[in-house]
Amino acid sequence: MAKTNRYDAEYWKKSGELRASFTIEASLLMTILLPILLALIYYGFYCHDRGVLQSASCEVTAMADNLRDTKNAQNILNERAMERVQKRTVFEENAKQSVILSDENVTVTASTSIPLPGFVSGLFSDGTLKISETQKRKLLHPARIIRKIRGAEYLLKREDEQ
Repeated sequence: MAKTNRYDAEYWKKSGELRASFTIEASLLMTILLPILLALIYYGFYCHDRGVLQSASCEVTAMADNLRDTKNAQNILNERAMERVQKRTVFEENAKQSVILSDENVTVTASTSIPLPGFVSGLFSDGTLKISETQKRKLLHPARIIRKIRGAEYLLKREDEQ
């Protein structure tokens, strides 16, 4: 009968210790892979919510031109901003928005916070990832601009006829 060597693969297959080593290696590998996977998922949440906030603030600033002469323009813009921010973000309960409408400018600020799991995030911050987007735009008077363009066209046609 041949003597078995501890460094021989057949010895480990027969003893069953080989399966335990795979378990230990997998557990060590998972402690590295799971946090990386979780970080990638939360990065996806961050990118999605940031895009939603930017889109919502751009949409509301564009609406301000058409709604500026209405009676409740500030309230209507606040409602539209709230609809766009709160229904589209991943963590909608944390979403906030504000609209500041003046005679010359409109400023829309939309923000949200993503709660981060684990105790380590609480050591470096308050346990949340804050996202904020602000859009500021000078209000245009589209009706006046269109009237001026049409008036200039009329004058040019009249000048060509003479």
